[in-house]
Amino acid sequence: MKIEELIKALRGLKVETGSLACMGCGYEHNCGVSGCAIINEAVARITMLDESFGEGSVLKMAAAVLETTPEELLQSTRFQAGDTVWVLMRDEDDVPCDIGGYMFLAFAGTAVIVTAFIGDHDDLDGTLAYHIEETAVNFDSDLSVFPIPDCYAAREDAQAALDAVASRESQMKEETNAET
Repeated sequence: MKIEELIKALRGLKVETGSLACMGCGYEHNCGVSGCAIINEAVARITMLDESFGEGSVLKMAAAVLETTPEELLQSTRFQAGDTVWVLMRDEDDVPCDIGGYMFLAFAGTAVIVTAFIGDHDDLDGTLAYHIEETAVNFDSDLSVFPIPDCYAAREDAQAALDAVASRESQMKEETNAET
């Protein structure tokens, strides 16, 4: 049972002094039409703890410390080094226009560092070895950096985000044409 469900269930209990459910706890003088004093106190304290230490509150505090948003912080926990990341590719006007698959390497602030899949290297160790060699031999390596909100764990999610952008763009064009 989730905290919200527990609070709702406790608030729904209608235990009044003298009823069969009343245990005669000694606090009956504080009970009345609003229900059992002990149950009401439990609800108040659980609600207070949930507001202070619930998942949403802790997430907001952590995001504030890391100077990011809760959404970006949640997004950043989705990837491990070596995972495939699907990224919204943007055009010269910074509008998402395509999606691309990359290997996730690391987080840096509010961005992810990724690399294209290279040859037969579909594993993290092989890919890192390739980049180490390229850096040592050619003083170059092909890493890309994207903002966290443009990165998705599933291709379908990235495609849905791209489709949503395209739909908004189409709607904006229709509204502009209707105004003229």
